Amino acid sequence: MNVAEQAAEAVEPQPAPEPDRLVQAWAERREVERRETHELADRLGRALAVELNDQRVEGGSWRHQVAPMCFVSLTLEHPSGMSLSLVHEGSHRKGAAGRRLTVRGGYPSEYIGWRTEPVTIGIDTSPLYQARHIIRRLLPDYQQTYAVAQDVRRRVQQETHDRRALNRGMRAVLPALQAASWDQPHDAEARKQSYWSTEQYRPDGSTAPRARCTGSVRLADHAESAEVLKLTDVPKDLLLQILALVNGQPVLEGRVMPRELGRHRPELPPAPQVIRL
Repeated sequence: MNVAEQAAEAVEPQPAPEPDRLVQAWAERREVERRETHELADRLGRALAVELNDQRVEGGSWRHQVAPMCFVSLTLEHPSGMSLSLVHEGSHRKGAAGRRLTVRGGYPSEYIGWRTEPVTIGIDTSPLYQARHIIRRLLPDYQQTYAVAQDVRRRVQQETHDRRALNRGMRAVLPALQAASWDQPHDAEARKQSYWSTEQYRPDGSTAPRARCTGSVRLADHAESAEVLKLTDVPKDLLLQILALVNGQPVLEGRVMPRELGRHRPELPPAPQVIRL
């Protein structure tokens, strides 16, 4: 046996890494990357908030929030409700194109109309340049559309308040009114659609039904009217009563009653006529 063969026998094969250790190493590496990404997003957000406040954008008072993501994702928030989201969406691109953040304006959840187009800024550019680019390219359109969104939000909130009040009033008249089983609990009080049926019973436990027929009511958004009023299985006597209620020109009923007349007044004499010659 030569020297090379003896050396090969002397070297013992190394055992393969255990799967648990590989998973742990991968998890530790991902945690380091996540922490570094979070720190980068925090630095970017802090610097941009300072620049926006120094330039008195919307009067200042901007602050930043970092999302717990594995990529750069942060939000600049203003007390007025305006917000700017900055997300790293092009990491798959090469070079400088893969080092850009997409900036979008935030809107109230009640608004579903047109939104201003997003812009992009370089991650490695200075905060002053980033802030100026956002102010010049994004803010003018965003401020206009956000004002419209605020008007929509106030209108939707008022309509929601009005529907809650009308639903409470309808429940007072017809306690059998209920929300559908698929309605979310937080939306039930401001619902548009309500149902009732003869299977609903009184709170005292008696079997007398609250409603004499089944049906549904659908309110308009502004709660000034019902878009749909549907009744089913209506008894004929109740049907006549309902039709009488919705009749716009009901027939007058009753009897003629005498009334006391005032004292008789003498007729006025004819006015004198003057004839000029």
